[in-house]
Amino acid sequence: MIHLISCGNSLSLLQLTLIMPLSLPLFHLLNVLVNPSLLPDQLPNQYLGNQGFISFEEPQNTFTPLFSSLTVNGVSIGSQGSLSITDVFTASTFASLPNQTAIEKLKDSSGREVWNYPIGTEVAHEILFNDLAHSVYELRILRKISDSEWDYASYSPSPAVNSDHQLIRNHYSGTAELATTLQLNNGTAAKIDLRRINLNSCKRCHSMNSIAAYQYPNANSAGPCGFTPGNDSGIQTWIQKFEEKFGHSPFR
Repeated sequence: MIHLISCGNSLSLLQLTLIMPLSLPLFHLLNVLVNPSLLPDQLPNQYLGNQGFISFEEPQNTFTPLFSSLTVNGVSIGSQGSLSITDVFTASTFASLPNQTAIEKLKDSSGREVWNYPIGTEVAHEILFNDLAHSVYELRILRKISDSEWDYASYSPSPAVNSDHQLIRNHYSGTAELATTLQLNNGTAAKIDLRRINLNSCKRCHSMNSIAAYQYPNANSAGPCGFTPGNDSGIQTWIQKFEEKFGHSPFR
């Protein structure tokens, strides 16, 4: 079960410059040219299915920050008489390994199990609005891009009609506003006003809150939060489905 929470504390985004200040999308484009393993700026709407992602369960006490602030019909989530977060959102987690690869199980100096994920491993949070259309709020993905680094990205639906790439990577400083109106599955007509989380907070959150945070020597090397050692029950079905689909174990 994924516990969905707000995230009121956000980190300031590092101001990056290259002779002249660059917008974040342009800076990311330059980064991709240097390191093509970074996650792209656009994804097809069916990315999880196309790339063979398999679902797994997060540990019971894992929390997923969804927003910095949220009101529904003018009432703040968490206040008396308000809707619950699960009235508004639903979330699922998935993982994918590159073809013909496996996670290497190791031991650290204290005898704790450590996973050496192959480069190209991806872990995803699909966060939907709990409305009649199952509208996408965000698709969050982290991809291992080197021996000690993961790229984090958050995607939202493209406003372009009939776009082949319907999910666009979010680039913003601080937090970003979103206002929309939905018909929730509980029958509520909901006017949603929220501020998204700070994109610069994700690695720090994972480095502190992962059930296997000991795997990560610092925030810059932080990887998955729940797709880790210690979540045996949550990934058991994922392992079975992986073996059925690819004909080999995801571990070595």
